[in-house]
Amino acid sequence: MNYLIKDDLTLSFYQYDYIEKAFIKFIIDWCQKYPFKFHFLMKKVFNSSEITYIKDTTMIINLNYFSLDKQQYIFCFVREMLEAKVVKKVISKKEFLIIHLYSYKIGEFFIHPSRWLSYIFYDSFRSLYHSEKCLLGVLISNQNQQSDYVDLYLERLGIPFVVYCEKPESSLVIKNNLKKLYLYTPNCRFFDDNTTKEANDCLEFRYNIEKFKNSIKKYFDNPCNLTRFIV
Repeated sequence: MNYLIKDDLTLSFYQYDYIEKAFIKFIIDWCQKYPFKFHFLMKKVFNSSEITYIKDTTMIINLNYFSLDKQQYIFCFVREMLEAKVVKKVISKKEFLIIHLYSYKIGEFFIHPSRWLSYIFYDSFRSLYHSEKCLLGVLISNQNQQSDYVDLYLERLGIPFVVYCEKPESSLVIKNNLKKLYLYTPNCRFFDDNTTKEANDCLEFRYNIEKFKNSIKKYFDNPCNLTRFIV
């Protein structure tokens, strides 16, 4: 679907169905219940093209890279995805685990697993500001058909924001037109040093969702953050 932000900028976004929304909740729950296992899966399993192959709705994991206890993390995660119906079928063939995902949109998540933080933010923001617009994974295009991908687009009291969970590519479209907010974790390589962090609008997630919600509320209830733009 398309949504006009300004006279020269259009936003394109995907409409998640109820199972894809269930997957978002599944990721949030796993992050909250099993932070150590979750971090291992996102960083060591799904973030490696040598270990995990994904095409469309098929994901193949090479289990040979892991000890038996680490393999159990993977089996547990996949089994619970199957129970949540975000996985259609799982086949174990020698050292490979072949997983048939519900949709290509879920497969897209595993191609970019660092975007899990956008799910946490999305759910937290929506719980705080029910009537405000908040969209996951959008393309913002100009009249010249140039596009920028952003992890989230939101509006707070009429002020448009773009939110990044990964280091963005050089911006063709957004530049200074929209206010930018950056999300990061303690081990994030988003910024080179603290000076860079201080020069941007940033929120840190330390695997505690309630504290993260408080940080979001503090940021978006601050009038100063709703009047100035970040270069």
